Amino acid sequence: MQNLTSPSPNPSQPAMRSSWQISKSVWYALILRELQSLFWSRRFGAFWVLAEPIAQIVIMMLIFTYIRGRVAPGVPFALWLLVGMLPFLMMRSIIFGLMGAVSANKSLFTYRQVKPFDTYVARTAVQVMTSVAIYLILAFAMVFFLGYPIPVYEPIHMFATLVVMVLYAVALGIIFSLLVHALPESAAIIRLMFLPLYLLSGVIFPLGWVPQPYYNWLLWNPFMHLVDMFRQYSLENYTPLPGVNLQYPAESALVGLFIAVLAYRRRQNELVES
Repeated sequence: MQNLTSPSPNPSQPAMRSSWQISKSVWYALILRELQSLFWSRRFGAFWVLAEPIAQIVIMMLIFTYIRGRVAPGVPFALWLLVGMLPFLMMRSIIFGLMGAVSANKSLFTYRQVKPFDTYVARTAVQVMTSVAIYLILAFAMVFFLGYPIPVYEPIHMFATLVVMVLYAVALGIIFSLLVHALPESAAIIRLMFLPLYLLSGVIFPLGWVPQPYYNWLLWNPFMHLVDMFRQYSLENYTPLPGVNLQYPAESALVGLFIAVLAYRRRQNELVES
């Protein structure tokens, strides 16, 4: 039986929230803020956020499919290009977004509930949602208007590859964010670095023709593994490149996350105070 002499709780006093509840509330507010900034910071912002990457992908499809006459064994080249370009562009957007997350949200760090890591989570979620929406729009158009096969062959493995992509991009994004915070001039070098990486990951050119020993050197690139594995699980008749697997980029993502979190914990106070 309840002790009647014990003080009764004050109904007007708000209940204490756990750290997880506070984090969820902060993430939700930051995601809404990022969406508002992304979609409504300019006229027709929601349209341009989707139209710009879609136009870029469609133009590349037209150039390489119809003008250059490229083919991919067993699958339509336009579909091969789509399931290679969009995952790479998503990872690049996450990395570039995290590089500028701290500086774009510096004013929010006056609230002790908001940490720099929360801005990483919010920007990653927004970039993933945007990329998935673009993929669905383009896939729907290619399937229902152009008669291409549905680009979802093994959905579970496809989702696992997507998770590894996001984790790997987050790890690099946090590391580059800390590097840019210490050396702001490095941002231009990092952005420039992704131009050759765009080509060396097999995004727009099949890499099966690369001779040895140069092909084995390309296998050190985790982006190449992720792009090709995503194609393998998206396209039924696609022949994967030799030597690619999901284990290597997954291990790279875990090691990168460990290094990123360790470096972040050492530099967290500097990010807030500077």
